[in-house]
Amino acid sequence: LNSPTPVQPSTLDSLVAQVHAACRDWGFFHVINHGVSPELYHTIKSEAANFFSLPLQEKTKVRRDLDN
Repeated sequence: LNSPTPVQPSTLDSLVAQVHAACRDWGFFHVINHGVSPELYHTIKSEAANFFSLPLQEKTKVRRDLDN
Protein backbone atom coordinates (compact mmCIF):
# COMPACT_ATOMS: atom_id res chain seq x y z
CA LEU A 1 0.00 0.00 0.00
CA ASN A 2 3.02 2.26 -0.32
CA SER A 3 2.68 4.39 -3.43
CA PRO A 4 4.01 7.90 -4.12
CA THR A 5 1.32 8.43 -6.76
CA PRO A 6 -2.45 8.69 -6.35
CA VAL A 7 -4.39 5.45 -6.53
CA GLN A 8 -5.89 4.89 -9.97
CA PRO A 9 -9.50 3.70 -10.27
CA SER A 10 -8.29 0.41 -11.75
CA THR A 11 -6.36 -0.37 -8.54
CA LEU A 12 -8.90 1.06 -6.11
CA ASP A 13 -10.73 -2.26 -5.69
CA SER A 14 -7.43 -3.96 -4.84
CA LEU A 15 -6.55 -1.23 -2.34
CA VAL A 16 -9.95 -1.47 -0.67
CA ALA A 17 -9.58 -5.26 -0.45
CA GLN A 18 -6.13 -4.91 1.17
CA VAL A 19 -7.38 -2.40 3.76
CA HIS A 20 -10.41 -4.59 4.47
CA ALA A 21 -8.21 -7.66 4.94
CA ALA A 22 -5.86 -5.76 7.27
CA CYS A 23 -8.79 -4.59 9.40
CA ARG A 24 -10.44 -8.01 9.38
CA ASP A 25 -7.30 -10.05 10.06
CA TRP A 26 -5.26 -7.68 12.23
CA GLY A 27 -7.72 -5.07 13.46
CA PHE A 28 -5.76 -2.13 12.07
CA PHE A 29 -3.52 -0.88 9.30
CA HIS A 30 -0.59 1.54 9.34
CA VAL A 31 -0.32 4.31 6.76
CA ILE A 32 3.21 5.47 5.87
CA ASN A 33 4.53 8.38 3.80
CA HIS A 34 1.48 10.41 4.84
CA GLY A 35 3.32 13.68 5.51
CA VAL A 36 2.44 13.88 9.22
CA SER A 37 5.49 15.01 11.18
CA PRO A 38 7.14 12.46 13.48
CA GLU A 39 6.50 14.77 16.44
CA LEU A 40 2.76 14.98 15.76
CA TYR A 41 2.61 11.24 15.07
CA HIS A 42 4.20 10.45 18.45
CA THR A 43 1.93 12.93 20.24
CA ILE A 44 -1.16 11.33 18.71
CA LYS A 45 0.11 7.84 19.52
CA SER A 46 0.80 8.86 23.13
CA GLU A 47 -2.62 10.47 23.55
CA ALA A 48 -4.31 7.39 22.09
CA ALA A 49 -2.42 5.17 24.54
CA ASN A 50 -3.48 7.45 27.40
CA PHE A 51 -7.12 7.30 26.33
CA PHE A 52 -7.22 3.53 25.87
CA SER A 53 -5.58 2.99 29.27
CA LEU A 54 -8.53 4.72 30.97
CA PRO A 55 -11.18 2.63 32.72
CA LEU A 56 -14.13 1.68 30.53
CA GLN A 57 -16.42 3.96 32.52
CA GLU A 58 -14.27 6.96 31.57
CA LYS A 59 -13.93 5.96 27.92
CA THR A 60 -17.68 5.58 27.49
CA LYS A 61 -18.13 9.22 28.53
CA VAL A 62 -16.66 10.16 25.15
CA ARG A 63 -19.60 10.04 22.80
CA ARG A 64 -19.50 10.00 19.03
CA ASP A 65 -22.19 10.72 16.54
CA LEU A 66 -22.37 11.02 12.77
CA ASP A 67 -20.94 14.55 12.90
CA ASN A 68 -17.65 13.77 14.69
